[in-house]
Formats: sequence, C-alpha cells, structure tokens
Amino acid sequence: VALWVNWETLQARRLPRLALFGALLLATPLAALLVGVRLPGEMPQPYMPIEPNAPALMFFAALPWVLAAGALGRISSASLGLLSGLFVALTETHNPFTPLLIGLLALMFASAVRQRYRTPFYRLLRHPLAAALLVSLPFAALVMVSGFFQVNGDLAVRLDYAITKTWPFILARCLELVVAALFAEGILLARIRLW
Repeated sequence: VALWVNWETLQARRLPRLALFGALLLATPLAALLVGVRLPGEMPQPYMPIEPNAPALMFFAALPWVLAAGALGRISSASLGLLSGLFVALTETHNPFTPLLIGLLALMFASAVRQRYRTPFYRLLRHPLAAALLVSLPFAALVMVSGFFQVNGDLAVRLDYAITKTWPFILARCLELVVAALFAEGILLARIRLW
C-alpha cells in the first residue's frame, strides 16, 4: 500500500533525474571533444618510436560529470567520468588507464561534494572548487602510479617516466576539473536547485 501511495511521487522525482542524466550523457562526448588547446610540454615514452605529443586541455571535458556529482550522485558522476575518460583515451592519450583514472577522479570529487560534513573545514569541501583542489592531490599520485605501469623498461626508466613525464597530463586534467568546478561553484552560490 505504501508503494502504491508513493509510486507517483517516486516517478515524479525520477523522471527529471533521468532527463538530466540523459542530457549530461549526450553532452559528454561534445564536451570531451570540443573547445580545447594544446598545452606546452611533451610526453615521450621510452623505447617507443612514436611522435611525442603535448596533452590537450579540453575546457569543458569535466563539466558533465562535475554537474552530475552535485545533482545526481556518485554513480552517475563516475559513469560519466568513465565515458569522458574513454573519449580522452581514444582521441588523445591512447592509454587504457585514462578512463579508469578520470572515472576515479569523478568518484572522488562526487564523494567529496556529496558528504554531510559538520566541521567548518569539511563543510568547505562541499564547495566544488575546494573539493576540486583537494582531489587533485590523490589524482596526481594515481596518475604517477599508472605512468609507472604504462611504460616498458627497467625500474629506473619507469620511475623517471612516472615522476617527470606525467605532469602535463595531470595539469591538463586538473585544469579541466577546476574550470568545471568554477562553473559548479557559480551554480551553488546562485542557489540554483540543481546542486
């Protein structure tokens, strides 16, 4: 009986959320592939006869999953982060770790902004800009660990690549996150019910 009474209320809440997720899902490929610049710095891989390339900063690549983090939750944000990472991997990095790294970044960001914190420092984490700056630190460590496993060679070559050559990729992804967090911070401060 309770389900029957609440069914229409549940459906009324679910439909706008599904529509928002669908819109963000459709926006993810466009955001990941349009409006970007090449950053200075190249990422050559040792023992690979390929042309080194500089990472691209796609300004709106993180926007769909950042908005999903505030409006829809962790699972939606992580799934959109995986999709965004897939497009970045296919068009830019050609690295199988990229979708996982961006999906984990989306999950960490969503976990930070969706928690119910009590103390002032942790309440600050509910703000997208503060959460973006905080989750950039463990993301950098994850990228370095994946960079270690990405290249062939002995231990010294792997460590050198992981510590010195992954910074352009880290910078590009963190700048994308900060751009999206600034947009989300504006939504939060404007008190729009999306966040």
